[in-house]
Amino acid sequence: MKRLLIQFLIPIFGLILLSCESDEDSAKIPPAMLQKVNEIENCSCNPEIQKYFWHGRVVYTISTVNSLCMSVFVLYDSNGNVIPLPEGYDYGDFLENSLFLGVLWKCEE
Repeated sequence: MKRLLIQFLIPIFGLILLSCESDEDSAKIPPAMLQKVNEIENCSCNPEIQKYFWHGRVVYTISTVNSLCMSVFVLYDSNGNVIPLPEGYDYGDFLENSLFLGVLWKCEE
């Protein structure tokens, strides 16, 4: 029972700490993710960088908003490294198990 309580409280405590970020802090884009922005060739698919809290850490995605565009779901850490998903895990699983923290950047031409 004690272990279950601890497993429940640790993620809650982490979320509370993250919610204490100022608006200025949440708008900052890690330099490695800025590099990813510079690699985007055009805005036709309306790409954006989204920030989430998932499995005890902050992660980033580059998502396409335009539903006509095909994109592959990839998670990045703040250093721009790809975070592998557990086997059999998909975007729907990620959305169910993560907390959306905001859009950090939107492509604008």
